[in-house]
Amino acid sequence: MSRRPFRSAIATALAVATTAAFAACSAPANTGPTTYYLALGDSLSKGVQPNAAGVSVETSQGYPDFAYAQLRRGHPTLRLVRLGCPGETTETMRHGGVCSYRAGSQLAAAGAFLRAHRGHVVMITIDIGANDPESCGSEPSLAKLASCIGQTPEAAANLTAILTSLHAAAGPGVRIIGMNYYLPALAQWRNGPLGQTLARVSARLAAAYNGLAPRKSSTCATTRDTSRRTRRHCWPACFRCCSAWRSPSL
Repeated sequence: MSRRPFRSAIATALAVATTAAFAACSAPANTGPTTYYLALGDSLSKGVQPNAAGVSVETSQGYPDFAYAQLRRGHPTLRLVRLGCPGETTETMRHGGVCSYRAGSQLAAAGAFLRAHRGHVVMITIDIGANDPESCGSEPSLAKLASCIGQTPEAAANLTAILTSLHAAAGPGVRIIGMNYYLPALAQWRNGPLGQTLARVSARLAAAYNGLAPRKSSTCATTRDTSRRTRRHCWPACFRCCSAWRSPSL
């Protein structure tokens, strides 16, 4: 199933949010040096969605593409750099193992880019962590699902390390916008009583996962996706992941 409506909603929220972020840095200009929007994360950051044959492929229809298209109208010197990796987890983003990067990992590649273009990167977006508990949400039994719960503190620790590294490489004043965890495992609901139980447990696991993410005071924009979960997209000056979404009773 296509996630285009969801991504469009995120892109709209990001565009509105980053308008304020750009204004906080400087007034829009039609000329000047090249600036950069760095998009990091997993498959969402690369616009992965099914093609006509039902095969998941990378596209130019991801939320970074839509956000970039809107932002570039007022900032023609802005360039989009996409370093995301489909299937990436918080662990592989730090240490590599899924996609090939000259620097060894997505985080190392991002750090190298930020240091090489310091002072010219105006915004970073990141979506990471969905693939960490995703394997838990697709487990065929409650016993196996329960065994996965212990993975979330490690993922939260990885997230802290990732954001700390990005902030250090980017320098002060660079907005980092994070997306919290969404819940594709709700589709298990269609698979009978066991699937419905798995969906309930997965929702609670996802809420616990989001709650473990490090936080810092920030400004947030709220959108709703097709699973009716409230998402908040945040851009604090020193990002520490705003990750609160309200899960309805299942």
